[in-house]
Amino acid sequence: MNELQVGTRLHFGLLDVAAATPRVFGGSGLALRTPSARIGWDEGYPDSLTVDSRGLIDDRAQVAITDALGRLVEATGAPKRGRLIVVDAPPQHIVLGVTTAVVLGALRLVNQVEGLGLSDDTLVALSGRGGTSGVGTGTFFEGGFVVDAGRARTDTEQMLPSGASAGLGVSLKATRLELPPEWNVRLCLPPGRRWSGDAEVDFFENNSPIPSDEILESLALNYHGIVPSILEGDLASLKSSLASLNRTGFKAREVESHGAGIRAFLEEINRSCAAAAGMSSMGPLVYLIGPPHVTGSTQVTALVNEYATDLGEHRPRVVGPSPATSAGS
Repeated sequence: MNELQVGTRLHFGLLDVAAATPRVFGGSGLALRTPSARIGWDEGYPDSLTVDSRGLIDDRAQVAITDALGRLVEATGAPKRGRLIVVDAPPQHIVLGVTTAVVLGALRLVNQVEGLGLSDDTLVALSGRGGTSGVGTGTFFEGGFVVDAGRARTDTEQMLPSGASAGLGVSLKATRLELPPEWNVRLCLPPGRRWSGDAEVDFFENNSPIPSDEILESLALNYHGIVPSILEGDLASLKSSLASLNRTGFKAREVESHGAGIRAFLEEINRSCAAAAGMSSMGPLVYLIGPPHVTGSTQVTALVNEYATDLGEHRPRVVGPSPATSAGS
C-alpha cells in the first residue's frame, strides 16, 4: 500500500469578513510538521472506489474526500477503482486543518500512484477547499508561513467558512516565508467549543459583516505587523501584532465565542511571557511561538497547566507531504 504523510497548519486569522476591500477574507498561517495525518492508497479494489476512514475523521470529511476523488475521476477519466484509507489523523475541529490536509493528501496520492500528472493548482481546484481561507491549500505543498490575499469579491458575496464555499474560487497565495529556524511552536488546548458544520456557518452569518475600521486594522496588523516580524525574526513585534489581532475584527469574535477562559489565557501570556501567542482559526487551539527556552519556560508551563491541556512542542514544516510505502492495509 502506498502511503503519504501530510502535515497540518495554524491559521492566524481571517482579515476582510465584510467585503470592505476589493478582496474578501485573506489572512496568514503556518505549516506544522506535527501533528500529522497518514493516508494510504490500496489498488487491490478493482471494481470500486471507496474511502475507509477507520473512524478517524467525521462523515463530512469522508464525504469531502469521496467527492474530491469523484471530481478527479470525472476530470481525468482515471479508473474508478481503489481504496483510500485514513491510516492515522489528529483530532478534528480543534482547527489544525485536518479536513483540507486529508482531502488534498488523497488527491496528491492518487495523482502520484496513477501517474495522472496533474498540477498542484489543479488538485486544489478539484479539492473544493480554499474558498474562504487559502492557508491550508497554500501550505500543503511546500509548507512555510503563507500570506493569503483572499479572493476577488462578488456582488452577492456571502461570508461563509471554507467547508461551505466550494465552487467560489480559491484564495490567492501572496507569498511564502519561513520562520527563524530557532523558533518552535507550543500547542495547547483550553476548554472551548469545537465549531463545525451548520454551527460554523451560523457563526459566520451572525458575526459578519465586521465594521470596516476593524477590517483595515486587521489588514494593517497582518501586512505591517506579522509579516515584517517574521521577515526580521522579531519575536517581540510578532507578539505585539498577534496580541492586537486577537482583540479586533473577526479574530476577536472568534476568541470571545469561547467565553472568558481563552481570552484570559492569552492576556496572561502576553502580560508575563515573551512568547508570541494566538488562537488558531475559530479555536479552541492556542499556539505559542518562540525559541524553546521561551515556549518551554517555567512561566509558560505554569500558565499552560492552569488554563489548558499541553500538546507539546512542535516544529514548523517547510516542505510538502512525504511519501512512504508500507505493506498491508
